[in-house]
Amino acid sequence: MSTTAVVGDELHLRNLWARLGEGEHSTDAIRSLCGIPESWLSDLAVLTGAASTATRRLLDTVPMLLHGLLTTTSMQPERCVGHVRGPVLWSETLNARAHTLGGDDVFVCGVQGRDFDVAENHVLLGALDLVARAAALLDSEAASLLSEEMLQEIRNRAANARSLRGDKHLEEVHRVRVTRSMLHTVRRGRRARQYAALDLVLGALADRNEKIGPLRCDGTEAMIGPIRYRNWRHATSQGRYGILMGGLLMDGPATTDGAARAALVSSLEDRARDGRYCVVATRDDAVIAVDMALGGRARP
Repeated sequence: MSTTAVVGDELHLRNLWARLGEGEHSTDAIRSLCGIPESWLSDLAVLTGAASTATRRLLDTVPMLLHGLLTTTSMQPERCVGHVRGPVLWSETLNARAHTLGGDDVFVCGVQGRDFDVAENHVLLGALDLVARAAALLDSEAASLLSEEMLQEIRNRAANARSLRGDKHLEEVHRVRVTRSMLHTVRRGRRARQYAALDLVLGALADRNEKIGPLRCDGTEAMIGPIRYRNWRHATSQGRYGILMGGLLMDGPATTDGAARAALVSSLEDRARDGRYCVVATRDDAVIAVDMALGGRARP
C-alpha cells in the first residue's frame, strides 16, 4: 500500500469502510482492504491516532484543562504532636501513643485534602502518554505507510504531549491502566449531559437556519450565536450556571431516568430564580427549548 494510496484515495477507502457488514471485525477489514500485515496494526493505530483531528483538539485544549483538573476530597490520617489539625481518630491515636514513650501529646487526626486520582484525570494522562508514545514508532515499518508531512506532524504532537504530561498540575495524578469502565465513567460524568444538551440545542438552531457562527470563549463563558454557556465551576454569585438563550435557562439531566430529570427540574427552578427554564435531554426537548427562547416559526 503506497503513501499515495493512503493520502489521495482516503475518501474512497472511507466509502468502502462504510459498506462493511456489522459482523466484520475491524482488524480483518484493515488487513483485507489495505494489505497491511497484522503485526503493523497496533503501531499504525497509535501513529494515525496521534495524527488525527481529535488529537489536535485534545492538545489544544489541555492547557485550559490543566488549570481546572477535577478533584475529590479525601480524609487521610496524619500524626500530630502537641496540636490537632482535624477530627481526632481515637483508635489510631491510642495505638500511636502506646508505641510512643511519653506520647500523651500525640494525636492522629483526619485531615482533609484534595485527591487528583479521579477517572477524568487518569484518562487525560493516559491519552497524553499514548500520543507521546507515537514518537517511538516513527521509524517502525508501519510508519513507512505515512507521508513525511504526517510523520513530522506526529513528531511535533508527540513532543507537545511529552511537555504537557510533565506539567506541575499533573504531578499528583498517578498513572494507572485506563479501563473500559473508567472510560464509561468519564463519558457518564456530571458534565457530559450538559455538553450533550448544548450540542442538541445548537443542532435545533441549525435546523431553523439560525446563524450560529464560531464558538467564542472569554475564560468564564462560552458564546455561540444566541447562546451563552457557563460551566458549574464558573457559577455566578447567585449560583446561576448552565445554557442560557433568550432569557431561558437550560441544562441536561445526569442520567436518563425520571429521578434525574426531576432533580434537574428542581435545580433549574432554583437557579432560574423565577425565570424560565427547560430540561434538554432529547432532540425534541431541544426543539421545544429553542421555540421557547426565540419563538416564531422555522426560517425558510
